[in-house]
Amino acid sequence: MTQQNPEEPKVQPLTDEQISQITSVRIHPGIGVTRVGDSEDEYYIGPEVLDPPLAPFGSTRDASGAIKRQAARYRLYGYDCHGNVVAEVTPSKNTEVEWTVHMANRKAQWFEFAAAMALQATKNISVTLRNPKVKGSDRDALAIDPGAKSIKGTNIQSEDKKLIGKFEDTDVLIGELRTDVAGRLLVLPGHGVSASPKDTPIFIKAKPGSFNNAAGWYDDIADGPVSAKVTINGKDFDADRAWVISSPPNFGQDLTSWRTLDDLLRSTYIQAGMMSLPEKVSFQNHVRPILERMTGLQWVNKGISAMFGGDAPLNFQDADLMEKLAMKPLSDGSDTYGELRRTVYNSFRTTN
Repeated sequence: MTQQNPEEPKVQPLTDEQISQITSVRIHPGIGVTRVGDSEDEYYIGPEVLDPPLAPFGSTRDASGAIKRQAARYRLYGYDCHGNVVAEVTPSKNTEVEWTVHMANRKAQWFEFAAAMALQATKNISVTLRNPKVKGSDRDALAIDPGAKSIKGTNIQSEDKKLIGKFEDTDVLIGELRTDVAGRLLVLPGHGVSASPKDTPIFIKAKPGSFNNAAGWYDDIADGPVSAKVTINGKDFDADRAWVISSPPNFGQDLTSWRTLDDLLRSTYIQAGMMSLPEKVSFQNHVRPILERMTGLQWVNKGISAMFGGDAPLNFQDADLMEKLAMKPLSDGSDTYGELRRTVYNSFRTTN
């Protein structure tokens, strides 16, 4: 099978010194994103850094043109009592690893989608259940839940590691577990299937919202927890859990939204008091990436192209403009480009 990322060499077994330092084990990433695809078996591993290299042209499709699935790869790291990384933990002569994943799709069993329920304006909206004609315990059959499945070892791929649940009486593949040559976990999603076993209409003209909430239909998007039991020299560790989600294909492989999931989570953690604000704001690390993403989106949004595109007044991929924005005030207090920075700053919404 073809993968976008080359296989990495096996890591070395933990040394006695490393083993003596490890007090906890964690799974990385904390949230792994998979993407469905209709390629029969080919896949690639999704980005594992914030700024990945450009994807080679055609690398996300197989020879027939079908879309490869995007897999999420999970690793284990041992930490010392101070929260410092000691080493990556993989199966070896002194270490055993058993991964467990429990993905499910409960959409058909849940409430209809009417609006973003996190908004103040929608807090009093009443929402009905999907598939309202299915009552009582019969609604259990609407949840596609294959249960938890475990995998251990290196280079494992087998039919019994596929996550197959049922939508009523229909088998639905929502994921698959594999391991790579080093025993890291690979989670593959479904193939992007959406169907109605009873050929129920997907849209009812008298109900405009019925397409988003089609009764009698299922899809294979799913999510769920990822856990690992690790035994190092006879000592057991339950790794801090992670999560996996599946999503539609990414047809703009090298485009990044102006705000990433990493940005959103950091902001959420700071607001909740779980993280501290940076002691000092860095233009290069905190500001520049957001601005450059805006210009990167010129290819998919006409309004953004007009304001931030290649010929626009605020092309944040223009070296001269970025140099001006990064320039600090002089020691005498003069600030040649202060007004330019204020103009850019005032273009953003207020945060309160």
